[in-house]
Amino acid sequence: FARQSYWAQRYEREDIKEWYVDYPQLKGYLMEHTCHGDKIIIPGCGKSLLAEDMAKDGFTDIWAFDYVQDCVDFLNERLAQEENSLPSGCNLSYSLGDSSNMDNLEDSSIDVVLDKGLLDAVVTGKSQLLAQTMKEFFRVLKPDGKYLLLSHSPWSDRKDSVIDETDAPFRYEGTLPMAKGRHRFHFHILCKASA
Repeated sequence: FARQSYWAQRYEREDIKEWYVDYPQLKGYLMEHTCHGDKIIIPGCGKSLLAEDMAKDGFTDIWAFDYVQDCVDFLNERLAQEENSLPSGCNLSYSLGDSSNMDNLEDSSIDVVLDKGLLDAVVTGKSQLLAQTMKEFFRVLKPDGKYLLLSHSPWSDRKDSVIDETDAPFRYEGTLPMAKGRHRFHFHILCKASA
């Protein structure tokens, strides 16, 4: 799941794809841990409408990115069609991007990294990719910025990936359980620890 070629082939066959839960199920969790004016990135967005739904609900500064061009093209075409339904002053953008190399973002410039399943895919690959991704999340987050991780795994299975195996000192704040049908998910809340 950590290979770009896998996702490129998969998304050739799929249109809109919401991993785990959609925005209405996630909204309450986001409202509790973010503000509408926060600068938010959604790495590995795939063909999810999460960013669009958040923008329609009043979030004003969202950059969603993926390293599969087909996903970015699909979402930008939708954005062109839906632009009139977005509130004025909303800054929503989709582009090609790599979570392990976000050189286009300055240090300490982001309020929230919203990870909806990206880490679950990255942990299946090389450990250096995981470590570099976590370092980048830490680098771009403002002091006390939040890393919100929606995962299929409980914290006991993700702790090593997020904290122990990387140099990114995140402070774990807790986990909120989520469910969709018979499937269980975990909304992990972490903050950038002060250096």
